[in-house]
Amino acid sequence: MVTTKRIVRWETYNRDKNNMIASHLNGYWTVLSFGARKTRSKKNSPVRQYRVSKDETGNVTCTCEDFLKNNSVCKHQLAVWMKARQEKKQEEAEREERVKAAIARW
Repeated sequence: MVTTKRIVRWETYNRDKNNMIASHLNGYWTVLSFGARKTRSKKNSPVRQYRVSKDETGNVTCTCEDFLKNNSVCKHQLAVWMKARQEKKQEEAEREERVKAAIARW
């Protein structure tokens, strides 16, 4: 059952990933969700905001109804994980470029 829930979360994340923006500020992440493209119109664009955070013990929580109801990984947590992973890769690439530039100066 747990595996099925995880697969469903990945499916919903993949479906909605282009309709979400994750940003990090003051120790927690905010995820803006713009709703499903087929259900929203230009006049009625339901933007929802969710807070994803990690406590001292490493437990990750989200303020969305899905997480509060099921207490399992939600698509907003996946969005944060993917964004954090992307930022880490970018930081590593920038660091590598700085090291290469420093070596080239020698």
